[in-house]
Amino acid sequence: MQENFEEKIKLIHNILIAVSTGTNITPILNQNYAQLRSELLSSKYKDSLPIYVKSSLDLKQFWSVIKNESPTYQGRRDILNNDFLKLESLFNHNISEKYHIKILTKSKKKFYKCDMKFDELQKIVNSYHYADDLVVQGNTILASDIESISLRVSFEYFEIYEREAKVELDNERQQDLNNGIIVAFGYDVKSRAFSKLENVTDKFIVHPLGALRTKKPSELLTVKKGDTLKKIFISHAKKDKEIIEELIDLLESIGVNSTQIFCSSFEGYGIPLGDNFLDKIKQELSSEVLVLFVITNNFYESKVCLCEMGAAWALSKGHIPIVVPPLSYSDIQGVIPLTQGLLVNDVSKLNSLKEKLEQDFGLQQINLNSWERKRDKYIKNINKLID
Repeated sequence: MQENFEEKIKLIHNILIAVSTGTNITPILNQNYAQLRSELLSSKYKDSLPIYVKSSLDLKQFWSVIKNESPTYQGRRDILNNDFLKLESLFNHNISEKYHIKILTKSKKKFYKCDMKFDELQKIVNSYHYADDLVVQGNTILASDIESISLRVSFEYFEIYEREAKVELDNERQQDLNNGIIVAFGYDVKSRAFSKLENVTDKFIVHPLGALRTKKPSELLTVKKGDTLKKIFISHAKKDKEIIEELIDLLESIGVNSTQIFCSSFEGYGIPLGDNFLDKIKQELSSEVLVLFVITNNFYESKVCLCEMGAAWALSKGHIPIVVPPLSYSDIQGVIPLTQGLLVNDVSKLNSLKEKLEQDFGLQQINLNSWERKRDKYIKNINKLID
């Protein structure tokens, strides 16, 4: 049985190498990947699989991740080979991924929790996203007192890295003494050990502290029961017109009427001739409007977009950031607070967006097969635009 899983790990490794180095994603290749991934996620090696295997339902999602990790074929090979070398070593050693967390409070106290399994880590991450108080080493850390949080991963127990760090610091201390230098605040062994490990904070912390306080996991911002929305305002940069056109088509396929969409770049969706631009935007941003921010580098360079963002926070019923790669969730932290967003090509989040719009606009649910076909076509077109 072990040899069987070893073979499956090698096969999925080879598939990912091929996709990362220019091989076209065919239905058969995608099907093989999905089958292998499903079997490995049901095995005892599930917690040790690379993050991008756990999170990528298909090869298109994997490609959207790996292409941003390195611009070269060799760089991507190195990343994959390094990750799978660790994984394949599990067949000869009883080791798995271990996660470690450091929390710095506003009072400058440090708290560590080390050698966690994936499920244990996920509970802490969820608590952080909901701004729940954390219990670490018997200490209760108030969410309001958290200054920063950092996550690391290793394949060995943390104490091994602590021992290595202690040896290094002892040598440095002795060298300082020989040179007549006395360090007043001592040497932080745990901090040194922690800094040596792979930083995976951005892979898990994807929402600002407390952003999900009033939401259920994987849900987008929802309107209170009994409230209704009348319009969608798409805030975007004109240079991203092609992406916006795909988004409009998707919204209309869900059932949103074209008269309910305000988008300044397209005739029939924007500002009529002769109307004052700023007055019209202010008029559209009412409490009955849901604002979709299409976040790109072009968006940040547009003064009009930034003005719309400020007005939306004050006037609109709700707002959702739609992040376009190569930007990621971590790039918008602190810019759009208290809102859970979605990647422009994320399958599960697009499904959530559809459900939200059906609920908030009172739309009739479309046939599931029809939706999946339109959604997948949209994702295919978007991926071509952002590749």
